[in-house]
Amino acid sequence: MINLLKQLPEDIVVIPQKIELESGPLNTGKQKESINGNTVSDHYKKAGKIFELSKKSLKDYFKHHHYSNEFSFPEITIQLTPEITAGYNNIIVLTEIQVFGEERLVFNESGLTIPLTLKDIEPSGEKDITVTLQHKINEQPGLFCRFI
Repeated sequence: MINLLKQLPEDIVVIPQKIELESGPLNTGKQKESINGNTVSDHYKKAGKIFELSKKSLKDYFKHHHYSNEFSFPEITIQLTPEITAGYNNIIVLTEIQVFGEERLVFNESGLTIPLTLKDIEPSGEKDITVTLQHKINEQPGLFCRFI
């Protein structure tokens, strides 16, 4: 996709239009209750955006970076204080996909939007947690995470 975007006209429509990854704490007990109609905001708290993949974000990236078969989105650091994590028991990555227009795949609507658990945490929220995340596209692509 990346190599194709550089060759396509500006007005081309790319599907999916946008993929966003974000991270934050999740309460898995409340997640199970969400089957009964609760929204994702009832059991998940967004703490930081990891990256956005869209036609615009890739074009912006390549304005400032030389194209190659390997590149990385900027590394981000998320500081999770006890106030943020209290009452939650997991740190997760959540994916949301804007397919086209207002059509979206959100929390648990697809195999692509099932939360990825990074770490189990104590729901008492007793200490600060710092996580560094970076998505790389190379021979072994993926999301790289480390807890400090």
